[in-house]
Amino acid sequence: MNTGQASDNPDELLRFELQQAIETVRHQTTLLVQVTGFLVALDSVLFAYGLSQAKAMLLFSAALVPLVALFAVGLIVSHVAPVAFVALQIELELLGHKMGLVASYLRTRMPQLYIQMEPLALAKVPMPVDRSLDRKLGYRFWSGRSGRALFLVFIFQMVVFVLSFAVFGFKFV
Repeated sequence: MNTGQASDNPDELLRFELQQAIETVRHQTTLLVQVTGFLVALDSVLFAYGLSQAKAMLLFSAALVPLVALFAVGLIVSHVAPVAFVALQIELELLGHKMGLVASYLRTRMPQLYIQMEPLALAKVPMPVDRSLDRKLGYRFWSGRSGRALFLVFIFQMVVFVLSFAVFGFKFV
């Protein structure tokens, strides 16, 4: 009799766990979009209001928002590594050596992470607890286009802050 719970079939349990891992990544992606959208809106409002009110403190606050965004996005992205590892292990076990969704995604979007994960997943070795995969993923984000763009926005806004305070005489408070 089926009571709506997962059966004792190992393949079915693995499929359910794979589904949960993919859902977790989807949830983290949604969270990433929401946090980024909020921080972009906050930065725009602080910057525009600081210029319109001639307040250097608001411009300084706006300049710090990209750093908060770098930290928040890096933190969210670093949580993908353990979930991706589990998903890859399950997918390889279910499909053998056929290319599945998780392997395809990791190979195309996170090749350095995939290169480290695949041999461990094939050998059915647990994920390293030293967070080396997390650091590799975090480094990829920080050194990638998104990280550099956020850092350039920070630099630009700090230059505007210094110019507004030193050259144009904006009040700090």
